[in-house]
Amino acid sequence: MAKSDVLGVCRVPLKEVDQILIGDTIEKTAAQLAYQQWKLQNAPEPKTASPDDGSAPTMSESPLVGKSAPPFTLDLLDGTKFKLDELKGKVVILDFWASWCGPCIESLPQVVKVADEFKAQGVELVTVNLQETTKQITSFLNRQKLKMNVALDIDAAVSEKYEATSIPQTVIIDREGKIAYLWIGVGNHVDDTLRNALKLVLDPKAVKTEPKK
Repeated sequence: MAKSDVLGVCRVPLKEVDQILIGDTIEKTAAQLAYQQWKLQNAPEPKTASPDDGSAPTMSESPLVGKSAPPFTLDLLDGTKFKLDELKGKVVILDFWASWCGPCIESLPQVVKVADEFKAQGVELVTVNLQETTKQITSFLNRQKLKMNVALDIDAAVSEKYEATSIPQTVIIDREGKIAYLWIGVGNHVDDTLRNALKLVLDPKAVKTEPKK
């Protein structure tokens, strides 16, 4: 428990505290956080908003759609290597995220759930974490009870290749290695949006299911 000049008395359950910083250590540690090191950039020109009705996103949302997915190799959280080229022939979901991103926390469980539904059909999910430490990521996954492959984009080089200037960003790569869908943010039906997009990539003749009311 502590008192803030702005917020007043604040209480946090001890079991949810990862570390406690006091005095000058607070500013020194905060300065090392990934989002404190980001440089201000001009906002991109608005694009068609991602649908909020659970339908698959339109093909025109990103200039990357229809192009070959930029290849990359990253370390995984478990210490192994991930090479995108090795998954050619499968449908790949790339989900760009960070533990400090509220919308990411909202969407990740749904993304993991839908990816598991399609795993038997050759769909692979790889989440790409932006510039956080393994300790931060592991702590987040434990708290959220999430099990997923996490690629470590320490220098944000891969995020730059995929123009992930805002997160969460979800990218679906088809069996030919081309970007079929890309959208930013979350709507009311993240699971239905992803589910329908995967169905269309796996079978272009698939019929869109109705979103949940």
